[in-house]
Amino acid sequence: MTEKGIVKTLTLVLIVSLTISSIVNIAEKSLQYHDSWSSYLVSVGFAVSFSLTVYVVMIAETSLTRRWAIIFAAVFGVVSAWIQTSVYLDNEAAFGVAISYGVGVPGFEAALAILHALLSRESVSSAVVSMTESASPIVSPVMTMPVPVVTAISDNEVTADVVKPVESVSKNVAMSVAQRRKKLMKLTERMTATTDTVAQWAKDFGTSERTIWRDISTLQTQAQSGD
Repeated sequence: MTEKGIVKTLTLVLIVSLTISSIVNIAEKSLQYHDSWSSYLVSVGFAVSFSLTVYVVMIAETSLTRRWAIIFAAVFGVVSAWIQTSVYLDNEAAFGVAISYGVGVPGFEAALAILHALLSRESVSSAVVSMTESASPIVSPVMTMPVPVVTAISDNEVTADVVKPVESVSKNVAMSVAQRRKKLMKLTERMTATTDTVAQWAKDFGTSERTIWRDISTLQTQAQSGD
């Protein structure tokens, strides 16, 4: 496991630890009003939903998904922070201390989830660079064929077939898989791969949208195996 992979693992462990803390705090408050096993289920739902929606914000591929994830994450975060702050206030903690713990726990959950998503995105970029440096470009040659043009002849000329070759040159130069994926890596760092953007990339690269989606999936898989 690489150094970045170790950091990602530790980040995930801390996210789980803080999420469990949120579950316990929310359950303590819920049990004051409803002493039942359902209070624990509600606590798990509140705590886990917040971390999950924050992560969805970071990995969403469309603006619509990201927009709704931000809204839900904000709601879950406020509810979680409010409940956990009240737990410390009930135990006669100073207001500043209660805020620090009540807001700090879900806040650190969100921060770590964001960092984990960013590290995962960097892993994809590193995998693409490594692949393009080691891969040998394979270029398919573009063949041109002469086009025969038969010219008219007069009666005084010797009867013969006169053929004039016309050369055609292709404007599109074949691009290797490694080169295409290297450019895709740079593009995905600046923008999210959506249906519209992938369609435009496919047009620019002279290939199909299915090929572009397959390249993106391959890059993500290689990044995960590299960790």
